[in-house]
Amino acid sequence: MKRDFTCEELCQKLDLSREKLLSYSEILGINKDEIEDSYLFNELQIRAIISINGYCKLGYDTQAIKKFLHLSSSPLLCVQSSIIKDIIGLVPAFIITKNSKDQVVLKNNSLSSSLDDCLDNKLNISFIDIAKRLSLSQSDIEQITAKYRECEESGNRQEIYAHGTLDDRYFHFRIIIIKSVDSINSELITTIFSDYTEDFLAQKNLSDNSVGFHNTIDKIPFPILILEDDQIIYFNQHVHKKFKKEAISDYSFSSFLYSFSNSPELVGNILKKKKDLIESNSSNLHIEKIEFNIADKYYIFNINFSQIDNKHMLVGFSDITEKEEHYGNLMSERNLFENGPVMIMKCLNRDENKTIEWISENVYHFTGYTKSEIIEDNIDINSLVSEDMLPKLLEEADMFYAKKQEFYSHSPYKMIKKDGEEIWVKDHTRLLFDANKNYIGYLEYLIDVSDMKAFEQDLKKS
Repeated sequence: MKRDFTCEELCQKLDLSREKLLSYSEILGINKDEIEDSYLFNELQIRAIISINGYCKLGYDTQAIKKFLHLSSSPLLCVQSSIIKDIIGLVPAFIITKNSKDQVVLKNNSLSSSLDDCLDNKLNISFIDIAKRLSLSQSDIEQITAKYRECEESGNRQEIYAHGTLDDRYFHFRIIIIKSVDSINSELITTIFSDYTEDFLAQKNLSDNSVGFHNTIDKIPFPILILEDDQIIYFNQHVHKKFKKEAISDYSFSSFLYSFSNSPELVGNILKKKKDLIESNSSNLHIEKIEFNIADKYYIFNINFSQIDNKHMLVGFSDITEKEEHYGNLMSERNLFENGPVMIMKCLNRDENKTIEWISENVYHFTGYTKSEIIEDNIDINSLVSEDMLPKLLEEADMFYAKKQEFYSHSPYKMIKKDGEEIWVKDHTRLLFDANKNYIGYLEYLIDVSDMKAFEQDLKKS
């Protein structure tokens, strides 16, 4: 985006005459004789000219404007938000000007589209209403009210810094209150709510001048907190959405954790590990499976700590609730499967010998042998098949192998367990081949059909 403009370009962008631009330049201390067609106005100068143009539209005289610019650490943004965005994408603001009858005579918004309804001419919104919309604390609102009255009585410019939430994102706001000193418009008072987040973070050496530190953090798709010691100085939009808590900025990190946990010991352990991370000069800490109660529902988080510098830390919360629930359901199903009337076995041919690679826990139900006995002694399951049925099973298996039939099944057959007990099973087998179509083993599962066979025999007897 273009940052420097010639006199002609700037006049066109701001819809100003050359004479006005030259007069504004004089206020900034730029000699008008130096301004030729090739002169380039830099970003800071453009910011100031936009501010001066805004003051003039509010009825301020030259001396008042010089005074405001002198008192301000950086020129104020007053009006023409569309021009501001078009030229250099400056820090957005919401501006509201009121007269002595508490009527709104000017409103301008480049802070957030969610505040556009405040621009409705029928809506006589007050700066207190705006403060509430920005989720400012009650103490901040009371301070703004007091500063407004002071400005109204003394005519002195007032400046307040506050933090709040807008569009589910954390903001630091700079609030400036100015009373017009022009004799015609002396009753007008302008309150400016500007986004001071990036400047605030820059003071903490946390700013990213190219894209905006807070904008970068907001793109991370899970809740992020920035801590200064135990104080929360920034959080992204996902914190507000995930934790469903108002006025998060009023919490310390400790109280934030305690508000979601019923276990003081758990929170104490997290805070101790955080302290140990700082004292050890390590960079990262990962804590797994922390349970939080959010709006009477339990969530499970992995918490990641990353040191930014010796005072600041980034804390990320990864919600693994769904993953853990899915894993729990999967384990329940697996336990049900492994301990139910089904046995799974994988056998591979190694050095021309059949080796049991894996077998399910409930092998004892089918064989009378433990899993470790089967694997360590490499017991051949076929040796447990009833002798009168084994030849037929082996003949069928050879036939399926010769046909390279990947899946096959036998009719139910009888096995003799270690203690001599008989069990009827139904098997399903899948032959395994390597990439070159060479046979390497098989996967087999057996189903206990003893109850079915007993029922069949009872039917025959009846």
